[in-house]
Amino acid sequence: MISFDNSPTLYWIGGIFLFSSTALLSITPSLPHQRVKNDGIVWIAFLLQLVLLVYLRLPIIVFNEALNPDENLFIVGAMTLAESPLYWESVDGCTSGPFNFYIITVFCEIFDQPYDYISARIVGILLLSGSFFFSFLALRIIFNASIALLSIFPATAFMGLTRHWDFINFSSEHLPMFLLSIMLYLFVSIHKSNLPIQKTQVFTFGLMAGCVIFTKLQAIPIAFSLTLIGYWLIYQKQRNLELLTNALLLTIGGLIPIVILVLIGYQYNFLDKIWIFYIENNLAYGKEGHGLIHSVYASFSDPINFFIRATLVLSIILLIYNVVFKRQLKPTMLWSLMTVFILSTIASVYKTGFMFHHYLLFLIFPVVFLFAFFLRNVAEYSKSYIVIGFSTLATIYTIAQTSTILFTNYFISSDKPQRPLSISETGHQILKYSNPDESLVIWGDAGRLYLETKRTQGVRWSNSHWGMYSDSLQKNFQKEFILELKEKPFPIFVDAHPTKNTFMTRDKLGYETNKELKEYIDSKYQLIGEFDEQRVFVHKERLEEMNATK
Repeated sequence: MISFDNSPTLYWIGGIFLFSSTALLSITPSLPHQRVKNDGIVWIAFLLQLVLLVYLRLPIIVFNEALNPDENLFIVGAMTLAESPLYWESVDGCTSGPFNFYIITVFCEIFDQPYDYISARIVGILLLSGSFFFSFLALRIIFNASIALLSIFPATAFMGLTRHWDFINFSSEHLPMFLLSIMLYLFVSIHKSNLPIQKTQVFTFGLMAGCVIFTKLQAIPIAFSLTLIGYWLIYQKQRNLELLTNALLLTIGGLIPIVILVLIGYQYNFLDKIWIFYIENNLAYGKEGHGLIHSVYASFSDPINFFIRATLVLSIILLIYNVVFKRQLKPTMLWSLMTVFILSTIASVYKTGFMFHHYLLFLIFPVVFLFAFFLRNVAEYSKSYIVIGFSTLATIYTIAQTSTILFTNYFISSDKPQRPLSISETGHQILKYSNPDESLVIWGDAGRLYLETKRTQGVRWSNSHWGMYSDSLQKNFQKEFILELKEKPFPIFVDAHPTKNTFMTRDKLGYETNKELKEYIDSKYQLIGEFDEQRVFVHKERLEEMNATK
């Protein structure tokens, strides 16, 4: 496998050449005398944009270390589901839905890939590329190929060059973004078509909306808003008997994922877990924040969040242009689509009242679509060079937001074995006292230990992040964690809370801070040592078995 040092000169030379070629080819359809577009050039230009995106991300993709604790959560959960495939029975991602885990499981099992950070990031970049693909198709249908290429290139350049941790790791935003981009493509395809509505399109539109629910509950306002305007679109297109048929198909498509998972939950008796640990936890999440309006206002001063500033500026320009100058007071279908898309996305991103920057990934495509509308309006009154100029300025601006120092690589993979993962001293202890088919339980956050040792998670949570929170969430989580821990004698228990250099320190969150957990561990397990500030406990029965075989 390829690897990168801190200054991969040949890689950057190739990147400069690929970036320049992609940029030049992307503006070609917008040049004068190119009004009759060459479809081959358009597709080559767009595919080069996707190649550029992947190429610029290569050092990150092959950097087989965690960039965010959530990556451990997803990969360990996916590995566990390969052995015990019922989500909410063997794995619980708390605020994240099951499909984010299953998609990694499917990828690793089909392509026989190890469960590690490289596999997760390959899945992430494939989903991101898919989101760009369907968004490009939608933009091309609404406008034309030249506008689509010029509006989407700044976004592909930014997502390729950014090195912000929350934008480059595999996150729970990747899959819902992909599903929402399919919904947008289907919507504009139906809207722009002069043919009768295709039933497969309507059904798929609803199915994608239903699937979003089980990727990230936070994305539901976007899917719900698009679904509502989808019903309106059907009403506008067909006011006859076909209206009822298509509305019913959309509804059935949306209900299928819900009905299937509810039936599975009922059959295997974990419906209550879905409600408590997915629905209630998500609704409670962020109640300690300052609320939506305050969060939006505060985010304008966030240097990382240029998305909301771009959204505001473009929205004001387009509103003034269409209302004041063109006097288009009656909203069109596309403007209604953009309005609900933007407002619902802002609500989803800021609902929690505080900001994790990976939420901002949801704002990428609203900004792209707004920019495309802006370029279309500019193209009506100016020469094509002005349109190209605005796209160039947008590209320069977005690249400036990446804080990337060119020709320097911070994700050095040449000085360590990439696959398999190296095993820490704690990992060696886990391997020493457990068997390959046995599970591991960790109190704290040390998901890498599961991946090093290929041990699946013994309880539904591979970390105890939810144990950090106060009030009923913390009590309920810790109660469930201890109940599952007591169900069978897991050979290894690890308390991963360190004594310093983190807000999750041992004195605040170590196993001894929970009286019931401390009593159980002290009675059933024996501390064999502390390695890298991770305390390893072995079940006393396992120690007796090992001593008997000596």
